[in-house]
Order: sequence, then structure tokens, then C-alpha cells
Amino acid sequence: MQGKIRRLYLIAAALILVCSNVHAQYYTTGNDPFGLRWRQIRTPHVRLVFEKGMYEQAARLAAFIDSVAPRVAWSLDHNPRRIDLLLHNQTAIANGMVAWAPKRSEFFTIPRQDLTSTEWLSQLAIHEYRHVVQIDKLNQGFTRGLNYVFGQQATGAVIGLYLPMWLLEGDAVVAETALTASGRGRSFAFTNEIKAQLLERGMYSYDKAYLGSYRDYVPNHYNMGYLMTANARALYGTDIWDKAFEYVGRNSWNPVAFNTTLRKSTGMNQRQLYKKIFSEMREQWTEELAGQMESSRQPINAPDDDYLLYSSPVAINDSTLITELSGPGVRSAIVSIDINTGKKKTLRYTGPRQSEPISANSVLVVWSELKWHPRWEHKVWSVIRTHDLGSNRSRYITHSGYLSSPAVHPDRKLIAAVKSSTINSYSIAFIDADNGKSIKEFPTPDNYYPIHPSWNSNGENLVMVLLSAKGRALFTLQPESGEWTQLSSWTYDEIKNPHQQGNLIWYSAQGDLSDEIFVFDAVTKENKRLTSSKFGAYHPTITPDGRLIYTDYRASGLRPVIHTDNSLYPAPNPALSVSGNLATLISRQEEGFFAANGKRAHIDEFPQEEEAPWTMEPVDSNTTDTSYLALEDLKEKYPEKRYSKFNLINIHSWAPAHIDFDEGDIHTGITLMSQNLHGTSLLMAGYNANPSYAHEKYYLDFSFRAFYPIFNITWRFGDKDFTDEGYYQPDPYDDYVYHYYIDKPLWHHSLKAGMRVPFNFSRGAWNRYLEGGVQFTYNSRQGFNFPFDKYLRLGQVLIPTGSTLTATVDMQDRYGMEYVMGVQNIRRGTSRDVGPRMGQTLTLFYRHSTGGTNDPGAIGGYIARLYLPGIGRHHSISTSISSQQRKWEQIRGETEDHFWLFYQYNDVISYPRGYDDMPNKHMKLIQLNYTMPLWNPDMSLGSFAYLKRLNLTAFYDKAWATYAMVDSNQGNTYKMEYTPSSTGVELMAETHLFRIYYPLQIGTRASYRLVDDKLRVELLLRTTIRIGS
Repeated sequence: MQGKIRRLYLIAAALILVCSNVHAQYYTTGNDPFGLRWRQIRTPHVRLVFEKGMYEQAARLAAFIDSVAPRVAWSLDHNPRRIDLLLHNQTAIANGMVAWAPKRSEFFTIPRQDLTSTEWLSQLAIHEYRHVVQIDKLNQGFTRGLNYVFGQQATGAVIGLYLPMWLLEGDAVVAETALTASGRGRSFAFTNEIKAQLLERGMYSYDKAYLGSYRDYVPNHYNMGYLMTANARALYGTDIWDKAFEYVGRNSWNPVAFNTTLRKSTGMNQRQLYKKIFSEMREQWTEELAGQMESSRQPINAPDDDYLLYSSPVAINDSTLITELSGPGVRSAIVSIDINTGKKKTLRYTGPRQSEPISANSVLVVWSELKWHPRWEHKVWSVIRTHDLGSNRSRYITHSGYLSSPAVHPDRKLIAAVKSSTINSYSIAFIDADNGKSIKEFPTPDNYYPIHPSWNSNGENLVMVLLSAKGRALFTLQPESGEWTQLSSWTYDEIKNPHQQGNLIWYSAQGDLSDEIFVFDAVTKENKRLTSSKFGAYHPTITPDGRLIYTDYRASGLRPVIHTDNSLYPAPNPALSVSGNLATLISRQEEGFFAANGKRAHIDEFPQEEEAPWTMEPVDSNTTDTSYLALEDLKEKYPEKRYSKFNLINIHSWAPAHIDFDEGDIHTGITLMSQNLHGTSLLMAGYNANPSYAHEKYYLDFSFRAFYPIFNITWRFGDKDFTDEGYYQPDPYDDYVYHYYIDKPLWHHSLKAGMRVPFNFSRGAWNRYLEGGVQFTYNSRQGFNFPFDKYLRLGQVLIPTGSTLTATVDMQDRYGMEYVMGVQNIRRGTSRDVGPRMGQTLTLFYRHSTGGTNDPGAIGGYIARLYLPGIGRHHSISTSISSQQRKWEQIRGETEDHFWLFYQYNDVISYPRGYDDMPNKHMKLIQLNYTMPLWNPDMSLGSFAYLKRLNLTAFYDKAWATYAMVDSNQGNTYKMEYTPSSTGVELMAETHLFRIYYPLQIGTRASYRLVDDKLRVELLLRTTIRIGS
């Protein structure tokens, strides 16, 4: 059995090695607006490409990367080669990524509100550069040999096959934690999800913890990965992952390379290591909570075991709470809750948005949402949306810009919001809530980043957190004068969600064992801890009658509670917690870098105030903080040069094979792949050595996406041998017979050239897309001459006459045009839905011949789909109506039973399931589907497969087809009608094979053909890839 599993694994490995990152070249994060002009800076570690106008920010980032890169690389003992780093500064989606086919990194520079206490670009630099070190280290031994054969895609395939995502992301979180005084590993909000799960729900299986579940909420691989990688370092030494990356890189021929290196270092495989670490974490956390006195509180909601997040509650009066509700099984929405009864009412479903608070007063709820530019994926705004509690109507009051965490005035229709610019300058903007017009704005002191602004109860000032290189501090802003006042000292604690009444400011920050609610007196500077929670207390709000309401985290999510404890708790010491001890330990492990380089003992020995902030470059006798050089000095050290967005060719991968993604075939040949840095030029070219495809042995696919239309060219051509031999007697009563023999290579050409324009009009709860395209097609086969040898027939004897005639076969060609337009209007659902539960799609198409020797006529039609909710919570009903109409005129041959055959276009719409072919000139098709989740087993079959969910689809299909048959002898036309129908079921299993992170849909379809009572069973295989941050 193990031998069969290993063979299956090797087959999967071969397919992924050849295919995974070939296809990934067409995975681009999107396109920037065409009008941007680009510049570049080269350093020993990166070539940094950025928009003209943000040189200073790019140069300071380059200086920081130069200073921190050796420390990020030290514990993996590898100095990677220089990598391209592209900065996207036009999008409100804050993220970062490293990809390896082609090799590049991309930063999305506008910060988000849920940051750690490290500045955004600094955290990105450490985290993403650690990925660069990880992946580049793999390029050794057998993997390096694969790189010679397959290019950069080989390294990407090794990552996908051998290294779990928890290792890649967990190790990067360890880096950002160990090398700064912040980082997600020091955040209770980051680790307490798993803490609550272990203590209240128990320990899940390794596969469930890593690959997820539809039945239960499972913290993601970042959370799991940090605890796995950090604890493994604590138990087995700093170099455990250095050894892992090196061994896997050198021995990627071994399908169990990662488990092998783990056994060498720990004596365990990854499942056993997970069980050991998380069992110990559960014991430590159980012991940690044993002596904790939990503060008393009164739940507002009725108990609910489903995982739900009630975020940023606002008490608009003594009885009403406005909050945001989200979760894996619900659509994100703004809801109101009766504080006394817990009754919930949905006010408005929200669109895509970052993790940040909402705000409300007695008449208005405000929040921000993301809005995409219709064409450019990397032009995403953060706009303000309001909901009127009186009229129950919502609207967008801004339509562009980068505004986040809007806070509405308690008594007036005035909104204050965090405003970011494309060059990372920050301010507080004041906006008219009626029309969205900007009234005024005040830049923050020293361009500190503002987090979670809110009005005090009387609307006289704003209170917020400002983030700098020194950490976080509470500030107030006077809206009339623009005066800023610092209330608290700088700290790396994650102060957030401040709420002010009079001189008192409530906020959430780190306590002893979890995040807690504190109250700060702005006059006396006295700070008091109000709560003692098991897993975290967040989002404080005060009712007009003085009650404190906050959200309490449990394994079932965030729930609003009323604080009923008058006790005060001693000053917190987060370093005494299990999480704090772990972060301290991995930080101390990094002292080896400084000892080896004769520098200060540890990065967390911060310089004094007169020194430059440590986060950009540690200051000592041997270094200079280049990040805080004058602009003139930066220009001298980091000169910028022009970067052309028309750098189109970047060959990153190749393969000794031809890969046909449309047919799913792999043949002997050569493939070259190119994708430029901006993802605007994608090219695949090569040679197919399979003799069956000699007519298209050379191929080129090119897509150019820099302009508003996307231009595509597909060209196939080749010379295929044409061989034929026979005798020809034009007149049966003639005595002469002609013999011919043809053996010629004939050139074939197939060209498609077109353009399409995709538009994204998504808004609120609906995803809306429109795309139109036009394409020119050309197909040809070379003409040729061939000889006829003339013979005299005497009985059964052929006598050569010595006469030879020459026949000519003209070139066969066809020109055509294709037009298509598609529209989609789909309501955003939940991650547990088996399909859309509300929406419509429509596709219109038309193809016709424009000339040539072969005329296939024309075909046109439509495909319309309607989605509706099913009976169950996550069920989906879909129905589609399709129609196509052909027109043909030119005869291409004759059947054996003497009917004409015509040139015609291939079918566009599908047949009823269970049928392979259906002659038609006009066809209509109706399909009905009911899809439901059947079972969420969360079941492992060893390391071979993890079965996450079974879906069942019941279907019914019916078609109406009409066509005409023309008698070639008499010319009579016979009209035919065909009404095939089928019914059946599809059973699909969402499965992870060999613990590969991205799942497959594997299943079967049983179709019963109602016309002829035949049953057909088919195997189905689909991919399910979700890409997120």
C-alpha cells in the first residue's frame, strides 16, 4: 500500500513540477494604472521599483532592507541573491507577497488599521524578506539541478510539494517577532485564537489544524505556524529550520524530504511534532489560567455555539448597540442589538473592507469599504459608507481616496477619518456626512500613523492612537485649532480602540495573559486595568448611563458583554505569559548574530532618544542610520534611475515538454515562459514534438495588459506530412486510369488575435463584472501540386503511357470574427456556501466567417444563469438557459448515406449531462441544479488525503435541438428534432492530497439518460484555489 501511495505521490510531484508554476506565470496580482511613471533603486539586496514621486519613502525602505537583511537571513545561514521589489501605492489593500515564477516581491504600501506596533513597511520588509531567504535557500543540490531543467518554477514546485505553509508563514512571523519589540508573535490577539480553541474545544488533528474545516472555525496557518516554528526553535535549537530548508533543497528527489529532516532533528514527523507542541501549549495555558481570577461580566447575546465575531460595538443609547457581525458562516453585516434582550436586527450587509472599527451616533452609522477601479486591480480606494437609522437607507458619501476608520461626531453629521496618501503621508480629514465633501484636514505630528480615531462623548476633541518608530501612544486632536496633545508615553503594547468620556479614556491593550480593557485618566495620567479575561477583551464602549460594554473572546468568537466587576487589577506584565516567554526566548536566540558580528548584544537594546530610532537601523559605533539621512544624502547613497514599464520580456521558466492547459496534455517538446515585473506582458512559446500535433508544433501565446483593453495573441503553426496514394478513373467508360502518390509536408497556421476589456463594478454586498471582447481568427493549410501518372487499362493490366499530368490543390483558409460580452451580478456569500445563493450571469456570443475558401457560416446565442438560495443554510439553487443558432451554406463533403456535410462552427453551449454529441442547427438547453453540503467529515486517510467536505448536486437537464439533413442526390431537406434529457447526481469531495495546501474537488457524476434509459458514470476532477493574504 505504501508503495502505491509513493507512486501516486511521485506522479503528483511530476505534474506539479511541470505544471504548477507554469500556470502560475498567469497568476498576477493585477495591473497598476497605465499612466504611472516608474523609477528604480538598486541595492545589494533588492532592485526596488516604485512610482515616480515616492522616492524618499522608497529610499528609506531600501536603507532599512539593507540594514536588516543580514539579521533576517542569519538564523537560516543564507544570503539570498538580489530580488526585484515592486511597490504598489495606489491600493488600500495592505499586503505583501513573494512569488518565484517569476521571482519577485510586491509590497502594497498604504497601511491598514490592524497593525502591530511596528511601522507597516518595516514589518513588511522583515516578513517578506524572510520569505526571500527561505525560498532562495532551497535552490541547492537536487533543486538547483531542477532549476537548470525547469527554471524558477522548479523552486516554486518544491515549495508547494514539500514545505507546509505553516512553516513558511510561521517562520516569517517568528522573524518579525524576534527582530522587533512588536511582531504578531507578541500579540495576544494573534495567539489567543488557538489558546481558546485548545482550552475550550480541544486539540484538533494535525490535518484539520493545518488544512482547515467547514464544520469548526480553525485558526489559520499563520497562527498555527508561529507556535509550531517558534516552539520547535525553543525545543531543538535555532538552526532546526536552517537544516530543514537545506535538506529539502538538496534532497527534493525524496517525496518525504520534510518529514525526513524533521526526524533527524526531533525524532518525529510533522504530525507528531504538532501533537507534542500543542499538547505542551495546552498544558502550559491550562496552568497559566489556573490561578487567574476572571472578572465578572454579563453576556448580551443568547449563547450560540457558531463562530461569530461581533466587532467594535457602539452604544448609541442605554438600550441599543450597533456592531459589525462577521464569521465563516454568515454574511458580514452591520447589526443592532437590544442590550436588555439580546435581540438582533440586521441593518445593512457590508461590502469588502479591511479590519477596522465602525462608528455610530443616534442617527447615523458610518464605516469604510473597499472600492475597485473598474479596470486597474491595483487601484483600490477606501471609501466611506453611511446608514441612516431613521430612513434605513445607506449610501456612499465618498467615491475615491484612501479614508479609513471613520468616526462620526456624537451630535452632528461630521465625520473624522484617517487619510493616507500614495506617498505615505497621513492626516485626519473632516468630512461632511451629508455630501462627503472634505471640510479640512490636519497632518499628524512627524507623519505618525493614526489608528482608531474616535470623538469624545461631547464632541469637543478626537482621541486616537499614533504609531511611530517608537511604538504607540495616545493623542488627542482639537478639531478647531488642529492642536495635537500627547497623553501617554510611547509603548510597544498594542493600544487600540480608545473611547473617551470626560477625562477618562477606555482602551484595549496587553494585560498579563491576554488583551484587557484599561481606563486612562488624561489629567492625572493614572492607568487602571478593569478586566481580567481568559482570551481577550476588546472594543470598549460606554452607554449614556455609564455602563462599560466590551467584546469578550472565546472559542466561539467575539461576543458583546456588560462589565459588572468593580475590581481593579494590578499593572500587567505580559512577559510573564506563555506567549511572552516564547517571544522572549526566540528573541534571545537572535543574539548569535550580534555576537558573531561584534555588535550590540540584541536588537531590543534600544538606543536613547537622542539616537535614531532603532527600527530602521540599529545605532552603534559601527553603523549609521541611513534611513534618517537628509534627503540629499539619501540621493547620494541610493540614486534613482528611470524604469520603463515596457520592459516586456523576462524569461523565468522553461520545460523540456509541451504543456496544453486547454486539453490537459503533456507532450515531448520545449516550453519557454516569460512574465515581466508588472505582470503586463505574459508570453509562453515553444515546440511540440508529438507527431500527431505536427500541424501546430510551434506555438506562441502572448497577452499584453498594460492598456485599458487587454490584447491577446495565440499562434499555432507547423508542417505536417501529408501522404496519400491511389488510382483515379474520371470516366468509368474510359480506358485510361490515373495513379497519384503524394508525400509532402504542408504548413498549417492558426492565429487568434483579439482584445477584451474587463470591468469591475463591485459594490457593497454585490460582485459585479462586465467584460466585452472581440477576436479575429485565421486558419490555413498550404496549397500544393502533385503528379498524375496516366495508364492504359487493358483488362486487369495497367500499361504506362509515359504521360504525367499535374494537379493543383488550392490553399485552404478561413477568416472569422468572434464577439463576446458577459455580465455577472453575484451576491457575496460566506466561506461555507457551496455556491452562489443569489445572482445572475449572462453571456452573449456571436461568431461569423469573413472570408476564405472555407465558410463555416455563423453561430450566435446566449448563456443565462440564475442563482437562488436553497432550503438549507448554505445550499444553492442554480438554473441556466442557453441557446445557440447556426447558419451554414458551404458544402464540405458527403456522408456514406448521401447527405451533404457543411462547414460549421463548433458548439458553444454544452449538451445535457450524459451526452457527448448532438447534431443541431438550433439548440436550447435548460439545466437545474440543487447543491448542498452533505457532510463535513474532517477525516484523514493517513498522509495520503484529508477529506474536508462532501457536496451533493442533484440535476436535471433538457435540450431541444433541431437540424436539417439535405439529400445529396435529390436535394430534399429533412427537418429533424431531438429532445434529449437527463437527470442524476454529482458527489464531490473537497480533498487535500499529500497535505498539499490547495484542495482538489474529486468526485463522480451519475447521469441517467431519460430518452434511451442509459446510465453513465463519470469521474470529475476540479481545482479549488483561494488566494488570500
